[in-house]
Amino acid sequence: MVESGTGLEQNPVAQLTSLVSTRIPAGRQSLVDSAERLEDLADGCEMLYQDAETSNERLHALETSKQCAVQSLASVAFMISGLAMNAIEMLTLQDILLGKVEEGITLMEMNLDIHAEKAARRQIGRLTLPKHSRPQQRISKAATCADDDHACHYERTPVDFHSLDSVGHGVDNSGLLSQTMSSYTGTMRSRRGTFMRASAQSTGQVPVKGMMTGR
Repeated sequence: MVESGTGLEQNPVAQLTSLVSTRIPAGRQSLVDSAERLEDLADGCEMLYQDAETSNERLHALETSKQCAVQSLASVAFMISGLAMNAIEMLTLQDILLGKVEEGITLMEMNLDIHAEKAARRQIGRLTLPKHSRPQQRISKAATCADDDHACHYERTPVDFHSLDSVGHGVDNSGLLSQTMSSYTGTMRSRRGTFMRASAQSTGQVPVKGMMTGR
């Protein structure tokens, strides 16, 4: 494995811990110390320029101040660049760690979904099992008959097939039915007698009394 300059191939947690606890605070402290040194250097350059008596000495002091300023700016820029690189590396490592945490959460969510599906399948399987009904308790003789002296016997009641004849319209028409049947019978007898007399007249025979009456 080829290692890069930032060391991201190593343990991200160790790298992040090193950055947060050591490298970034050290870079910040270097900037603070550099600021104090720059203040001292500025005071020295100012005193050197003030102590110069001739123009050549002043020109030399000015050139010296310029060189010190350029070197100081270069040093500060280098320290700021190093601190910025450490900050970028810290953010990159945090991104990697957050990605791993996200993967773990996704895997856990998948496991929870699988477990929930298995539980639902087991519940469905329980619902499909046949239910065995409990045997019904037999009714004892003592429960049905309160009095032990008198035995419980079955009494057969005959069926009355005419008990519901008047149900439906609420009118009892038994008398009307008998009158209708009597009139129908008389009409049929009279018609039969008339037919017999007509037949006797056509044939020239005397009708018998029993045949005329229809008896």
